[in-house]
Amino acid sequence: MREYEGMFLVNDKKASDDFEGVADHIRAILERRGATIDTLELWESGRLAYPVEGRTHGAHVLGRFEADPSVISDIKRECRISNIVMRAMILRADEIGTSVEEAREHEKERKRQAAIRAGEIVEDEDEEDDYDEEYDEDEEGEEEEGEEETEEEAEADEEEQSDEPEEENEPEEDDEEGEEPNR
Repeated sequence: MREYEGMFLVNDKKASDDFEGVADHIRAILERRGATIDTLELWESGRLAYPVEGRTHGAHVLGRFEADPSVISDIKRECRISNIVMRAMILRADEIGTSVEEAREHEKERKRQAAIRAGEIVEDEDEEDDYDEEYDEDEEGEEEEGEEETEEEAEADEEEQSDEPEEENEPEEDDEEGEEPNR
């Protein structure tokens, strides 16, 4: 038995009117082939990129289940002849990388860390992440050092520029008078 993740495209009106009926239909297809269902949830509903079976709107039902690899083709065939399921895509879970739940949690944490760095929210003391604090301190230190160097360089450039025109003007005046410039 291997772990699989299936995305089932169904009629959005049927899914919104009677999601439990749609879920039971998909569950029956999977269980007839000996699959053990972990989760089955309405994932997204909306306009389709192109018409499928003459419909422009659909709902995606995401399911995670365990099944014998030999029955996957039977599950796909049964989904094709179903009057509720318009399309089905089934992938081995190890090919996916992370589960949907893990991906959602990762995205929430990424947004929370970005908001903390932007100063939009304050991080709880209990949930402090030492690595992030060290990373933030390093970034701030580098920026400050970079700014100081830039200011110093700008001042040095201004001094050089103010000195250069005076030196250039003096020799020209000396040359006009016929004297050799002292350098």
